[in-house]
Amino acid sequence: MAVGLLPVEEFLHHSKGGLIVDVRAPSEFSRGHIPGSVNVPVFTDEHRALVGTEFAREGQMAAIVLGLQLIGPELAGRARELLGRAHPGSRVFVYCWRGGMRSEAMSWLFGLLGYEVFRLKGGYKAFRGVVQQSFASPYKLHVVAGATGSGKTEILTELQRIGQQVVDLEALANHRGSAFGGLGLGDQPSTEQFENLLWKHLGFFDSSKPVWVEDESISVGRCFVPAPFFKAMQEAPAWVVEVPRSSRIERLVEMYGSVSFDLLGEALVKISKRLGGDRYQSASKALERGDLGKVVEEVLFYYDKAYLYCLSHRDPSRVCRITVPDYPAATAIQLVALSQTTL
Repeated sequence: MAVGLLPVEEFLHHSKGGLIVDVRAPSEFSRGHIPGSVNVPVFTDEHRALVGTEFAREGQMAAIVLGLQLIGPELAGRARELLGRAHPGSRVFVYCWRGGMRSEAMSWLFGLLGYEVFRLKGGYKAFRGVVQQSFASPYKLHVVAGATGSGKTEILTELQRIGQQVVDLEALANHRGSAFGGLGLGDQPSTEQFENLLWKHLGFFDSSKPVWVEDESISVGRCFVPAPFFKAMQEAPAWVVEVPRSSRIERLVEMYGSVSFDLLGEALVKISKRLGGDRYQSASKALERGDLGKVVEEVLFYYDKAYLYCLSHRDPSRVCRITVPDYPAATAIQLVALSQTTL
């Protein structure tokens, strides 16, 4: 079957709904990959290191020979893996780091198996260039702001339910954005993969319509929001939902009530200096006796102060405060109506 070489824009367009195969080593794939792609590596991480060392020591030809020696016994396994994912005759879209020998070799193999193969010109590196450039695009952002526990994520969910364009950065980062934000969740993606996921999500949107996003710091756990996108968030109109403190405490107790006290204690230690000695001791003792409401009350002293500090750096003319009952569905409807007439 034919093997075609496509520039990144065409590759991304034509690969929609097709099988995208990343032939880089597993550690490279784990660090970041085109969303939706699968990893069928030419080399293991160990083999890639050996080939790299041979290249530095003996040159390209010696590295190629060693690579062939290493990959030869593995080719049948790679063929079986691809056959288990797609029937021969299907289109397969292949990439490596720079669009060089690894993707070229695997494209040859996949072609022999009967697939119509398209290779990414410039490789994953070219794709990353597109991703990073995309965040400078103008988006009509609307920021949902509010103190910790205000139900901003629930409001975003309701906004999406009623047909609004929504980016949930915390969902993409798999983190709720505080010292406690990773508790009860799995591993986070790398910042690189977080950017890839954000790029894909934004790609579904109509740029002429508003995009709602939760107010965040530049880091969501260990994932960093792309600088141009974060700048746009800071300059966008912010809708500050003011929810009763008792409701915020109740929500946070429910959210973290199933988390082990040991993990909660470790998270408390992380912010102990920011809480201050007295409040940290009070929160720790409350945790020991199982009084999560008191723990949350003490912790909110720090987070509310940090929230007000961040809010103070916004342009006041771009901030609208709304006092709402703790009903995310009603709040979402109110926000859409207000956004059409104010700010």
